[in-house]
Amino acid sequence: MSASARAEITVWAVTLSVCAVAVGACTDSTEPDSSPLALPEATALFVGLRAATSDTTFTPIFFSADSIVVRCPLAGRAKLVGSIEERPPVNDTARLVTDFDITPTGCGFTSLGFEFTVDGNPSIRDISTTSIVTTTLQFLLDGSTSGALDWELAGRTGTCEIDLTLTGRPDFSGTEPSFSARYTGMMCGYEVDFDASELISPPG
Repeated sequence: MSASARAEITVWAVTLSVCAVAVGACTDSTEPDSSPLALPEATALFVGLRAATSDTTFTPIFFSADSIVVRCPLAGRAKLVGSIEERPPVNDTARLVTDFDITPTGCGFTSLGFEFTVDGNPSIRDISTTSIVTTTLQFLLDGSTSGALDWELAGRTGTCEIDLTLTGRPDFSGTEPSFSARYTGMMCGYEVDFDASELISPPG
């Protein structure tokens, strides 16, 4: 039984272009509903995951030299282990590289109108490189998010595998310069190419 969207996405103007869907589902009356996430639900799950490393609603409760544990808004926690490395300029380009392994445990949050609880399966790795071209002061962003999460949503359960590439570049198409970013790849069984400009804080 295909899952239907429970709410219309009206936040952050996340526009997704679905190229192909490779999701199947079955139900068992004696087990929790394991139907897959619909595309708006999958998007909400990913937006909530992004918030785990940037949204102030996630409260830090532990710090160490290479890790941080944050309390999730509704329940549980998420542990981030990794590094932030500022690299010296090469060919007039300086780079800041972040590389974190994110492991949620019973992490509950509300995102785009959906209430999720997620656990790492085993974790999500989030890598980004922010580059600044010193001669033009232009920012470039490249990165990836990959791994898998076990999720629970309104009595349904399942696993979402994520393999996304992030690209961000200056956008001079309008009257004022702006910053444009996109995620492409696979997310929860969907091949996607979507605008991530509102999910990523513009550099600088």
